[in-house]
Amino acid sequence: YIDGLTELFDTQYMNRAFGIAMPSMIAMGCFLRTSVFDRYPKLRVGIFEAGCTWAPYFVERLDLCFNIDSHQGWWSPKRRPSDYIREGRISFTFEPDEHLLPATMAEIGEDQFMLSSDMPHGELRDSAVTEVEARTDLTAPQKRKIFHDNAVRFFGPEIARVSQPAGLA
Repeated sequence: YIDGLTELFDTQYMNRAFGIAMPSMIAMGCFLRTSVFDRYPKLRVGIFEAGCTWAPYFVERLDLCFNIDSHQGWWSPKRRPSDYIREGRISFTFEPDEHLLPATMAEIGEDQFMLSSDMPHGELRDSAVTEVEARTDLTAPQKRKIFHDNAVRFFGPEIARVSQPAGLA
């Protein structure tokens, strides 16, 4: 949360909607519109706890800004923001009921998504894993990536030493 964004509106509903998503967009934009990924070629960033289906729109918007700035001769990163995304430099967590998740994964890449693992949470959801397991719009290989492979890739192989959930071996 960014304090100012959680107090813009007179309802918790609007403050929660903007106070979670907007700081994540700002953070992602700052990483993608600077040269930090060029200076630190092994750096990976996680955008967690903000859903993910906003990401394709925002990456497209950042690419548009990159194209305009480069064409005008203004400062811009060395490459388009979507290039860094395709390299797997940014990972996301998602909410189990984001119905645009398969399209988002297709656009961004399947290797960048993990299920938020601190459930139950403020939205009173205590069945996130069960909800994702029951989804018919995700394939078994995608679910394996979401539940295991992508976390190992993001956090490192030492996390794989933790017991694997049943069915993922």
